[in-house]
Amino acid sequence: MATKLKSTIRRIPWSLVLRAGIFGFGWFLLPYEIFFLGALYLYFIPMFQPRKLALPFFLLLLFSYIETPSLWSAILMSAAFYLVLGVKDLILIDRVSAYELLILLIVFLGGFQLFSSLDSSVGAYGLLVPIIWSGVFFFLFRNFLYYPEDSPSFFGGVLRERGIWVGAIASFLFWQYLLFLLVLPLNFFYQTALLFIVALLFFEILPYYVRGNLSRERILANLSVSFFLSLCVVTSASWSF
Repeated sequence: MATKLKSTIRRIPWSLVLRAGIFGFGWFLLPYEIFFLGALYLYFIPMFQPRKLALPFFLLLLFSYIETPSLWSAILMSAAFYLVLGVKDLILIDRVSAYELLILLIVFLGGFQLFSSLDSSVGAYGLLVPIIWSGVFFFLFRNFLYYPEDSPSFFGGVLRERGIWVGAIASFLFWQYLLFLLVLPLNFFYQTALLFIVALLFFEILPYYVRGNLSRERILANLSVSFFLSLCVVTSASWSF
C-alpha cells in the first residue's frame, strides 16, 4: 500500500498543481492588475500551443474580473486553470475527459455569474447576455468536437459539417433553456445546477451522435440520470412565487 501511495504521489504533476494554485489564490489575494499579469505569464510561458486553450483561458480571466473573490471561487478557478494547462501542455493523460470537465466547469462558473446577476424580470440585457453566452457555448462545444489529437476523423468534410450543425442546434437549445431558467422562481444556485445538468447531457450524447456511434442504451441511461438529477434539484429547491 505504501509503495502504491508513493507511486501515485510521484505521478501527480506537482508543477501543474503549483501553477494552478498560484493562479487561483493569486486572484483571491492580490490586486487584480498584478494577478492579470501573473496569469498571462503562467499561461504563455513556456510558449507552447497558446491558441489551443485561448478561449477557455480568457473566459477564466473574464470570470476573474467579474466575480467577487472568495475562497470557494478561488478553488474552482484553480481547478479550471489546472485543466487548461494540463490539456494545453499535454501533461494530463486523459485530455478528452479533462477538456470536457473544463468546459463543464466554465458552464458552471458562467451560469452562476449569469443567474446571480439577473433576476426573473428578463429585459433587453437579460436577453442579450444569454445569446452571447450561447454563442460562447457553441465555440466551446465545437472546439471539443474537433480536438485534433483524439478525434482526427472529425476533420473529414461530412463529419465536420455535421458537427457544426449539431453544435449550432445545441447552442440554440442552450439559449432557450437559459431563458427558461431565468424566469423560474428559483435561487440562482439551483438554476446553475439545472444548467450544468443539461450541459453534461449534451456532452455525454452529442459527440457520439456526430461520430455516428450513439446507441439507444447511452441515450436512455443519460436521459434517466439527467432526469433524476434535475428532479432532485427541483424538489430540494425553495420556490419563490
